[in-house]
Amino acid sequence: MKRWSCAAIAAALFAVAGGIAGANEKAEQLGGSCGIQGPVRSDRVSLWLRYERVTATEHSNYSNENDVPVASLRGFSSADLDNRSEHRFTVSSDAGDIVCTALGGHGELSGTFDFVPSARFADELRRRGMSAPSSEDQLRLALAHFKLSTLDALLRSGFERPSTAELVGLTDHGVTDDYIIGMQQLRRVPKNIDGLVRMHDHGVELDYARTMLQIYPGSSVEDLIRARDHGVSTAYTLQLSQMGYKPSISDVVRLVDHGVTAAYIERLRKHGYTHLSVDDLIRLRDSGV
Repeated sequence: MKRWSCAAIAAALFAVAGGIAGANEKAEQLGGSCGIQGPVRSDRVSLWLRYERVTATEHSNYSNENDVPVASLRGFSSADLDNRSEHRFTVSSDAGDIVCTALGGHGELSGTFDFVPSARFADELRRRGMSAPSSEDQLRLALAHFKLSTLDALLRSGFERPSTAELVGLTDHGVTDDYIIGMQQLRRVPKNIDGLVRMHDHGVELDYARTMLQIYPGSSVEDLIRARDHGVSTAYTLQLSQMGYKPSISDVVRLVDHGVTAAYIERLRKHGYTHLSVDDLIRLRDSGV
């Protein structure tokens, strides 16, 4: 999933009285703009959803775009993309339904959506010890296809119960329950939301973490983030291992920073430079050998 964008949004939205379960208060009915481009593949399309809210005291805008299975869009078929009539389809999530009305043509659809919040969603959050979300927060969770199983995965992983705002932030950054569960299995789950988001944002994906931990089993979350930030690839670490090198994460970062590639090490070996230490490799590389 792509991250939220705060770029200028092309549609202004309306707030009217609507009803969801609450403490005798009427919540706003929220909506926005939507569209589909595709196909990405025969069974997938690119779905974008945009929301903007302007009041006298604040200006909120969010944008989400990701590739989704055609089967996940209730009421939509790929033929609608070139059918120049009005189409209605629904994007469902635990937080509620996003009901889109759009016109098709030239391989895409574009139009507007209305948000129909799930009345039981707030109850499910309360059952997990959380407060009910605001109308806007519930919409943001729906736009990001939030699943209650993500919250359940957090709680099972030993996290302190997050606030609704933290849950929205987690979803904004594309952290899924699969990611949380995978990191939990690797025993590398930070115990706070900021740490988890930081790990995800720095590109420490499950496959990357799994491979790195096979080679460097004692690596911490910070080690993995640092390695990723410095461009240490799993292919490079595997090549070093095959050459007989078992450096620490810090030394691998140093090798990458100084431009010591696997091809460079192999070239040195062909010229008789064998059994070199990490410091030797860096010194030779820096000297232009």
